[in-house]
Amino acid sequence: MVSAGQAAKLFTPKAIEVAHPGRFGGYVCFEEDCSYAVAFFQMPEFKRYLDQRSLAEWENSVFDADSYMGKAKAESVPKLRAEIVKTDEQIREDMRQIVERWSPEFFNSEKEAVRL
Repeated sequence: MVSAGQAAKLFTPKAIEVAHPGRFGGYVCFEEDCSYAVAFFQMPEFKRYLDQRSLAEWENSVFDADSYMGKAKAESVPKLRAEIVKTDEQIREDMRQIVERWSPEFFNSEKEAVRL
């Protein structure tokens, strides 16, 4: 969720238009299963920030290595470390594939869709 005022400053009108489920109160919502990729495509630093937070939480967690969560931590930490070092362009390419699948109309006007 991004406040409507901030969304107008950060995202193109097309990104706000394809946000799902759309507006809720004073916010533009980018649903976590599909339209989140539109927000991350335009603002890759948002994804990097969330990945950094997740990494910090995993690294500071304490689990028995043989437990379910211990195994999840062992898998998650290397993946998150790899994600946070990606460039903006690498993140955009990852997100482009998701956006093309879930919100193909976003790329109907490339000039409008890309704000770098």
